[in-house]
Amino acid sequence: RDSGAESLVDETDRFGHEVEQARTWIETQRGRAFFLFLHTYEVHHPYTPEERDLELFRGGYHGPLPDQISMDLLEEVNHGKRTLEPRDRQHIVDAYDAEIRSADRAFGTLVALLRKLGLFDDALVVVTSDHGEEFGEHGQMGWHSHTLYDELLHVPLLVKLPGSRRAGNTV
Repeated sequence: RDSGAESLVDETDRFGHEVEQARTWIETQRGRAFFLFLHTYEVHHPYTPEERDLELFRGGYHGPLPDQISMDLLEEVNHGKRTLEPRDRQHIVDAYDAEIRSADRAFGTLVALLRKLGLFDDALVVVTSDHGEEFGEHGQMGWHSHTLYDELLHVPLLVKLPGSRRAGNTV
């Protein structure tokens, strides 16, 4: 299999890169109130997971698809120009899940930094997503923005209040 990784991967698109850029700025804010907004397209097509993350999900996939799932490949699938076997569909989901893993690791780095700097307890932290993704539930693979099914609408909204008030509550 040819991963085609060089043509799809831009390391600056990874959430870890955003967190590292924010680290220096956060460290300059000591003693001052601040607002920080971090945004990433890492968990978004094209799916370009790092090998270490994909290995956690791959499950021994040895099919025809590359490790890096391009938008062109997804468009071929969604326009009926490419047929997928169940193992191929799972490989696409695995690539998506691997990107979630990477973003989760970067978020953990951010939380650890806030703790190290003594900022976490007083911080309001909000994590959400703009949409989910469909993986064949309604005819589209690795796509969004075309329906209003739960797969696209039900997204996480996590809120950590200062002092961790209401920790563990679900609303």
